[in-house]
Amino acid sequence: FALLEFSKPTKHSFRFLLSGFEKKWQQTTFDNPVATYTNLPPGNYTFIVQGSADGKTWNGRQIKITVNIEPALWQRPVFWGIIIFTVVLITAFIVWQRIKSLLKKEREKARIEKTMAELEMKALRAQMNPHFIFNTIAAIQHYIVKEDTLQANEYLAKFAKLMRLFLESSRNNYVLLSDEIQLLSLYLLLEKLRFEELFDYEFEIGPKLKTSEIKIPSMLLQPFIENAINHGLQHKHGSGKLVVKIEQTADGEKLLCTIDDNGVGRERAGQLRRQIKPGHKSQGVKLIEERVETLWGLDDVQIEIDIVDKTNPQGQPTGTLVKLVI
Repeated sequence: FALLEFSKPTKHSFRFLLSGFEKKWQQTTFDNPVATYTNLPPGNYTFIVQGSADGKTWNGRQIKITVNIEPALWQRPVFWGIIIFTVVLITAFIVWQRIKSLLKKEREKARIEKTMAELEMKALRAQMNPHFIFNTIAAIQHYIVKEDTLQANEYLAKFAKLMRLFLESSRNNYVLLSDEIQLLSLYLLLEKLRFEELFDYEFEIGPKLKTSEIKIPSMLLQPFIENAINHGLQHKHGSGKLVVKIEQTADGEKLLCTIDDNGVGRERAGQLRRQIKPGHKSQGVKLIEERVETLWGLDDVQIEIDIVDKTNPQGQPTGTLVKLVI
């Protein structure tokens, strides 16, 4: 800025004020007639400047200039809104990718655990089958030694059919109840032939039970039936009886299976087993418990097992009752 008076230019003085930014006048002399402002925030300002010919009198007119400073891109609310949105979006994407990665690892872990559980299940079933196979081969050998060819052939044919059912059952964790009943019926028939009419058996199936629509864990009942025959009925003096009953519970949500025998009872069977095979420990019940635990972890299937030692009023054992609630 300049004062248009040229007689004494060295005495010229100026004062200026940027209204909206400062409240006090700033002064400068003729040799530096410049006003400089830096880093002004965005907004509307009025620059006011006034000159004095002698540096003392300020009665002259004022010059005003309106200044509008537009905000820079990064000073606009929209910009920060976009930045915040972008940061949130990127953070959400990173978190989502992390969760996705963790879920993938968990699914892979669950798949491996399920595969291991299924293999364990097959191994448990595989440990159950040989007991019966060895006993059946011994029975066939018995008929051969007696030269009862007809009975041996009949027994062998039924045994072959049962083995096919065993194999089909062992491939699946679950089978139709109708197929399981067929397998157990054939198994009991062979056992009755093997023990030469030592016991009788019967099946009681609930009248409203749709056996061709309900699936149960395969080979779940057979070990209990095998124990009832080999440990309870085999040592009984007189006629033995085994009753297998399958029905729905009152609420219709569960399946109740009972295996009832009138054998010598578990305590007496244990004593006889220790006399015949000292140091031998039966693995049947332990295998079943492990399998039930595996089913719970694998498919969330709940199976309750209750084994009752039956006695008469005098306290003498009259057999064993096994209850399974699936």
